[in-house]
Amino acid sequence: MRGFLLLLIFLILPFPSWATYRIAVDPGHGGDDKGAVYQGIKEADVALEISRKLYQLLKKDPQYQTLLLRHGDKDLSLEERVKMAKAFKSDLFISIHANAHQDARAKGSEFYIQNQLPMDEEKLFLAHQEHQLDKSDQNKKLGDIESILSDIKKGQRILKSYELSRHLRKNWPRQKKSQMIRQGPFFVLSQNEVPAVLVEVGYLSNAQEREQLTQPSVQKDLAHRIYKAIKAYRQ
Repeated sequence: MRGFLLLLIFLILPFPSWATYRIAVDPGHGGDDKGAVYQGIKEADVALEISRKLYQLLKKDPQYQTLLLRHGDKDLSLEERVKMAKAFKSDLFISIHANAHQDARAKGSEFYIQNQLPMDEEKLFLAHQEHQLDKSDQNKKLGDIESILSDIKKGQRILKSYELSRHLRKNWPRQKKSQMIRQGPFFVLSQNEVPAVLVEVGYLSNAQEREQLTQPSVQKDLAHRIYKAIKAYRQ
C-alpha cells in the first residue's frame, strides 16, 4: 500500500522541464466592471496596461507562450477567465489588480495566493460534508488514496504560488515597503489547477500611488519586475 502510494505521488509531481512554459496573464475587471475608480482612474484600465506590457515582455522570450485574457475593455466573467487559462493549458496564472481602501493613507502592494481554511473551520466543514454524504446515496465519499493525492496537489500548488509571491516581493520597488503575501478567497486562484497569484500593484485610493500607477514608465517598470520574478521562479 505504501509503495503504491509513493508511486502515485511520484507520478503526479512535475519533472523539471526546459520546454516552453505557458503563462496566462489576467488583467482584472473590464467592460461594465471597472473595479475601483478614483478621480476618473479605473482599476480595469491600469490592470490592462500593466498586463499588456507584461504580455509583450513574455511574448519576446522564446521560453514562454503567453495568453492575455483580454486585450481591450471587455466583459469577462471569472468562470471564463479560468476556462480560458485551462484551455490554454497554462503552467502559471497571474492576475493583475489595483487596490482601494476607505482610508486614503493605505498604500503598498500585496500578493495573494489561494487561501486555506483554519484547522478548526476545516474540521467542521469536513464533518458537515461527511454528514451530508451519509444522508445521500448519490454522493460518494472519496477514497483514502484519492483524498491524499488531492491534498498533495493542492498543497504543492499553494506552495509554488507562495514561492512565486516571494520572488515578486523580492523584485518589487523598495520604496513600496508594505509588500505582503496574503491568502485570499479569490475565484481565479482557487479554481485554477496551476500555481496562481493575484497581484495588487498599489492603491488607487492613495493620491500618490494613483498618480504613479497612471504613468507608462511606472507601469512598464512593474511589468518588468513581474517578468523578472517569473523568470527567477521558473529557474
